[in-house]
Order: sequence, then structure tokens, then C-alpha cells
Amino acid sequence: MQSELTNAHLGLVVSRWLTIQSDLERIVNMQPSLQEILGLFETRMEHQVLALHWTAYFLTPANIGATTTVEQQNMVIEYLWNAHTDPAIQNHI
Repeated sequence: MQSELTNAHLGLVVSRWLTIQSDLERIVNMQPSLQEILGLFETRMEHQVLALHWTAYFLTPANIGATTTVEQQNMVIEYLWNAHTDPAIQNHI
């Protein structure tokens, strides 16, 4: 599992979630009755993957050109914008 690699870092968190999401989508395409599981997964992902994770994902060179949503991009911009003034964020940098 990627999260258990010796060289794991925050930039891998989103990639791992996206890989699992892609796998689930492929399974749901073959077995539509599992659509509810995909919905539960996506809800969980929204709660677990934080702006910090998306920022690390965006800053990881391997992800240059990766498809992202405007919402994800705005989350990163806001996180970076606030990083220099919010003590809670500064503690994670």
C-alpha cells in the first residue's frame, strides 16, 4: 500500500484516494447495484482529504497536468493564501 511506503508523504494521499475511487467506479460500471458504495466513498473522501492534502498533491511534480476541478483549485489557492496568516495552518507547514 502506498501509504505504508518508507518514502510516503502528503503528496501521495490524494493520489491514493483517486486510485481507489477509479477502481470503485470501474467496479460500479460492471455491477451498478454497488453505486451506493461509491457514493459513501466519495462522501468519506470529501471529509478525509483536506486542503493540505490537495495542496501537497498540486505541488507534487508528478501531478503536473493532472485533471482537477475548479473547486479543488480554489481550495488550494485559499489554503496557500491563508497559510501565512493562520497559525493553525502555519503549524502544518
